Amino acid sequence: MRVLAAIVTYNRSRLLSRCINHIHSQTRPPDALVVINNGSSDDTLAMLAERHVDVITQANLGSAGGWHRAISHCLEKE
Repeated sequence: MRVLAAIVTYNRSRLLSRCINHIHSQTRPPDALVVINNGSSDDTLAMLAERHVDVITQANLGSAGGWHRAISHCLEKE
């Protein structure tokens, strides 16, 4: 079984970085991690590029729109 992790974010670069650290420090790290960037205007994209994290950027569709994209993406990767 594969473990896929997804995070939906909007302008929370510092919290996002901490979240990624915690995900990678789990007893069973995920096989893949994707961040859905809901149109952040802070340094989110630069931080993700520096950390080599897969990111999908879209217009801000709110939490539900972000999770819809995350779930769809993970199902496509399955």
